[in-house]
Amino acid sequence: CYIGQETVARLDALGHVNKLLQGLRAPVGTLRSGQEVRVGDKVIGTVSSAVDSPRFGSSLGLAILRVQGGSPG
Repeated sequence: CYIGQETVARLDALGHVNKLLQGLRAPVGTLRSGQEVRVGDKVIGTVSSAVDSPRFGSSLGLAILRVQGGSPG
């Protein structure tokens, strides 16, 4: 047995994942931790962490998104 064995076995049996960790970039001050990510009226995930970046002049964040709902852009 090893750490993560159950997760790996589940992925092998199902053949896919349901959620992905996705990077986000938005105008300064628009992202915050715990915020819902929406496509139209449908909630597809949650921002897990966010920061305003002076270097990039925008908010950068990470979100956990359902595979069916999210696409780049």
